[in-house]
Amino acid sequence: MQTKPLTLEQQNWLRVNAYLPSILILVLLGALGGIFLCLLINFAGSLFVQILASIAGLIALFVLIVTGIHVRNNLLDMHDGVTQVRVERLTGKRETGRAPKTYYIEFENAGSIIVTGEVYEKLEQGQTYKITFSPRTRHGWDVEPQP
Repeated sequence: MQTKPLTLEQQNWLRVNAYLPSILILVLLGALGGIFLCLLINFAGSLFVQILASIAGLIALFVLIVTGIHVRNNLLDMHDGVTQVRVERLTGKRETGRAPKTYYIEFENAGSIIVTGEVYEKLEQGQTYKITFSPRTRHGWDVEPQP
């Protein structure tokens, strides 16, 4: 396995994908927290409001954990400062059915890598490719066919 330093564009992509979700989630949770705090103060005796606030709190905790994992992976890939480069055979490809679509390509040893739609369409199963990707986010930066 080889490594290659992250380009400035790749570092910026990882940085934006680490910080932007964090900011949006904190603003959203702050607003929702304020709303539920007002409801709890005004309707303190209502069991329904207490249950609703508890469920909302659990959902918020789950969202924070998932977002935290996403942010951590982006920051660790950025901190490492390198991408992995491998030559492997493409064993499969799939896309999600919902919009916006996410495109996955599967390799023998590297596993599942996320790529853009343009890259996804050009790939043929069974062919060998040189792939450049970030190991934690599984983001494919470059996929080149090999002879």
